[in-house]
Amino acid sequence: MGETHAGEASGHRWWVEWPTASSLRSVELRDRLTVGRSKVMDVVIDDPYVSRDHCLLELDHGAVRVDSSHGTNVISVDGREVKQARFVRAGSFSIGQTTIRLRLASEEDETTLYLSHTAPRLLFRRSTREVFSADGTLIAQLSTSEAAALEAIASRYPDAADHATLARAIWGDHDYPRYLIHRLIQRLRDRLGDHGTLIENVRGAGYRLRGPLEMR
Repeated sequence: MGETHAGEASGHRWWVEWPTASSLRSVELRDRLTVGRSKVMDVVIDDPYVSRDHCLLELDHGAVRVDSSHGTNVISVDGREVKQARFVRAGSFSIGQTTIRLRLASEEDETTLYLSHTAPRLLFRRSTREVFSADGTLIAQLSTSEAAALEAIASRYPDAADHATLARAIWGDHDYPRYLIHRLIQRLRDRLGDHGTLIENVRGAGYRLRGPLEMR
């Protein structure tokens, strides 16, 4: 088992960071996170060299343990392929062609959302702009602008979609007053009814989802 040693990490909070095609994603590790190419993983890695269920991250007495021993997968730490690794200070490991960074949390990380292990509660069908509950019940049919806003926010999960991103998605121009975006988001929440609380405001950062949204 590969390990990194750098003193006692007990009491620290950890963040996990990984790259996507358009941005760097991050999420707090509060207990455990599954990592892989499958959409049902907590951390989804779009990398053809990553297995559908590649490895597990979990807290271990203040450190982070990375475990890929449940299958034939390996991880790479400092250029060495191993089944498991334990990080007691900030570091990184690779799976496939993707590098995942582990770092200690800081006060600037308040806009990062912890990923729960719950399945998506809603399905958003983009072609018809319809939102369904997990049991297939139609919740709402959205306007074009509402659908564009929801898709933009969902595409950024678990991070926040900032106001410029939302303005470009809705109107094709990043320079729109924030109050117009706020009014549109409020209409979207009202349209979703009891599920409107899925969308939350992140002060100074924009809007994000409290949980995953399945899009088709």
